[in-house]
Amino acid sequence: MTPRLQIALELQLAEFALRVRFESDARCVGIFGPSGCGKTSLLEAIAGWRDGIRGRIAVGERVLHDDARGLRLSLRERGIGYVPQDALLFPHWSVLRNLQEAARRSAAGERERAAEIARAVEVLGLAQLTARAPDTLSGGERQRVALARALVSRPALFLFDEPLGGVDLELRRRILPWLRRIRDMASVPIVFVSHDPAEVQVLCDEVVVLERGELRAHGPAGATLRAWHSRSERFENVFEGLVVEVGASTARVDVGGACVQVARGSLRIGERACFALDSDDVLLALDPPRGLSARNGLNARVKAVTACAGGSRVDLELEGCAGVLLSATLSSEAVAQLSITTGRAVVAVFKSSSCGLLASPDVARSIASRD
Repeated sequence: MTPRLQIALELQLAEFALRVRFESDARCVGIFGPSGCGKTSLLEAIAGWRDGIRGRIAVGERVLHDDARGLRLSLRERGIGYVPQDALLFPHWSVLRNLQEAARRSAAGERERAAEIARAVEVLGLAQLTARAPDTLSGGERQRVALARALVSRPALFLFDEPLGGVDLELRRRILPWLRRIRDMASVPIVFVSHDPAEVQVLCDEVVVLERGELRAHGPAGATLRAWHSRSERFENVFEGLVVEVGASTARVDVGGACVQVARGSLRIGERACFALDSDDVLLALDPPRGLSARNGLNARVKAVTACAGGSRVDLELEGCAGVLLSATLSSEAVAQLSITTGRAVVAVFKSSSCGLLASPDVARSIASRD
């Protein structure tokens, strides 16, 4: 079976050569790395905005670029749904007109285009915004319109270039649910560029790690980023689960066999939600602690202990939850005193308030009224 996405290219940049080769069947592939590593240049090469590319780019059976065959489709021929960091809407048109012009680029008939626009408006919560001008919208609203514009163009491939770059945590939390909606409903692959490991874990099935133009790692998002970040002082854990109980101030989320207590917020029983937990906020105990205000004490087993800038990062697997990993950052003294070694049984302790909500259906439902 032909992979959904095939990238094998070389491109000389000002300071280094971009050399990237990978194949993927994932719904969403993250391109991760520090600023200046070649992430945006890779997206521009895929989109057809760069000259001097050597190699081959294909989406399924459809070849976009193959210099050996002298084949290079134009930007329009490639059918790319591109969403940059800045929405770049046409300022003299209404939201609806922006969407209509994007829909005209597809091969659909007039009735189909109208249906596509109606679906995008519903999915992205834009019903109250269609008559407004872009300069009257908030940052979150403009970004959702940009997402809708890409959606209605019926692309063969989505390219997201740090659409959450430079926004604050609250705005990121508002936009992430809409990105997940597009990921879940799209029938074409998505390439998502980010330097934020939490964003990549929330949205991407796989991740490609770049460093100065070279592909350094490629694999499942969570595990690959956890391994790549072994050199860093901290790691932002991301976990997703089903809300199974809602109390007065906390909710219980089943993350695959273990229940995590989080701040209730507006969560509802039966919906799925995604949270972030900083590794600095995870404490380890050898026995179940007593007399603590922290609501979470999860049995876990140490998978790895790695030196990092702040001491040691301890990677854990939750008991009864095969594949659910959690990381804690400890001082080297604490690791030595507790004899934290691979295979040791421990209890991971953290507060419910330390679990920050990243995305849930309820967050998406309430965006329009809060923007």
